[in-house]
Amino acid sequence: MATLGIKAQMRAAKKLGEQAEVEVLSNLPLQITLHYNVCLAPFWATGLIVGLVSKMDYLSMTHVVILLTLFFITILVEFIRLFLGYYGNLNEKISALSGFWVTSVILQVPITAFSVLNINIPLPLERILCLYHGVFLLIEIIAGFLVIRKISYYQMAKFKERVLEEGKPKSRDD
Repeated sequence: MATLGIKAQMRAAKKLGEQAEVEVLSNLPLQITLHYNVCLAPFWATGLIVGLVSKMDYLSMTHVVILLTLFFITILVEFIRLFLGYYGNLNEKISALSGFWVTSVILQVPITAFSVLNINIPLPLERILCLYHGVFLLIEIIAGFLVIRKISYYQMAKFKERVLEEGKPKSRDD
């Protein structure tokens, strides 16, 4: 039952006549951070694009192509990452949460660090948006790790419990 959603667990418990007692493993701080990050994401993406367009005349063509490619990949990965975070946290799916966490650590942290530390023509709007994004990213990485660990321990305990129940010999009334 650990892999089922909360509503499915409650329905199954009602069918069996048990009390519907379900432990919610979703992480509220992660969910709040994801929510605010989703609200910030369109403004962040627009700010990156506006910043690049305003700096285009002052940068070399090579730098513009690199930044344009980097921003396109960053924006695409960010929206996929946020979807995985929402889906994994609300449905308690370790695979989606792991995808969210790995894309956060491996892709978004270096790109955000590059955006903050890129000193060619600093724009205040870009700096502020990237710093906010970096703070959200840091909180999401920490909270994501904690919720992955919590859900995996819970599912491991449920699996061990199920194995022990199946291993017990069934008593016969004969």
